[in-house]
Amino acid sequence: MHTNVHTAKAIYKDHIVEQSSLVANQYRFIGPRLIDETPVLYGSFSVVPLNRHLILHTADVISLHNMKTQNVQGEAIKLAMVVNGQAHVSYEHQQLHLNKAQPASLVSLMSPTLFTRMGKRDEYERTLTLTFSREWLYGNLLETVEEWRAIYDFTQTHLATHRWQPSRQALAITMQILNAEPCTSPLQRLQLETHGMSLIIEAFSALMSSSQEKTTRVPLRLYHRIQEVRDMLESGDADLLSMNDIAKHVNMSESTLQRHFRQTFNMSVFEYLRRNRLQRAMLAMQKEGVGIAQAAHIAGYNSPANFSTAFRRAFGITPGQLKDRF
Repeated sequence: MHTNVHTAKAIYKDHIVEQSSLVANQYRFIGPRLIDETPVLYGSFSVVPLNRHLILHTADVISLHNMKTQNVQGEAIKLAMVVNGQAHVSYEHQQLHLNKAQPASLVSLMSPTLFTRMGKRDEYERTLTLTFSREWLYGNLLETVEEWRAIYDFTQTHLATHRWQPSRQALAITMQILNAEPCTSPLQRLQLETHGMSLIIEAFSALMSSSQEKTTRVPLRLYHRIQEVRDMLESGDADLLSMNDIAKHVNMSESTLQRHFRQTFNMSVFEYLRRNRLQRAMLAMQKEGVGIAQAAHIAGYNSPANFSTAFRRAFGITPGQLKDRF
């Protein structure tokens, strides 16, 4: 496997940081000291804004060192495709290994998130990543959200991850993007934007199909009750309720509720509640300026220290670091 000889070049740390500033900050390179003075990759690496809400990142590179790269990714949705080689990455503590057998992923980031890439010397990677906003995806269609609830729920869940097998057409589109000349005209940009939207459409179509399959495995009468429980958890109505109270509210046994809730959302009722309360605490700090002690109370923690530990585990930063940014 070889990178495109026409665009291949030595890539230094500063180039990666500069290019990636559109989608990430707080870059760290963990590896041999010589990475400060010598190239870290060989090949081509670019980040191109296709519109205000859609950013294209392509990499056709060979790693020149055993090296870990970390940065903080902003709130966004990430679509990644690997056409050659492999990519070893993680969002916070959630690992993703993309390769030819499992080449595609969709990840939802609801808050600043620690991203890590593990690079091995002489390992090859040819990848495409699209970063886009919820606002752009939703447009003005929130009034009809019930018709695309699976997409909305996925994109409103921090670190929600969907993996799918791309069609031949999607793989061909990815190759067209990776083989394209550097973007120098509006028509080229529009073509890349169109290609990117085609990949996004396929990714979410696969997500919808997967969600419908899960729904069909849950009897309809129970599915509506599961949705009612989800609404209780997100609204705060269930914050002080026991599992038994929640189950009684929807006329289900605890074991039936837990089983079907996990089948629908891939987590337990209280995992969903804990994550949602942490998200509410984070939003309160960001948008209302509440202090850490009050945010801990919102999230259900008596100890700010325990809250800080849970917050860092969920979002990759401490409450204090989040406050410093606003």
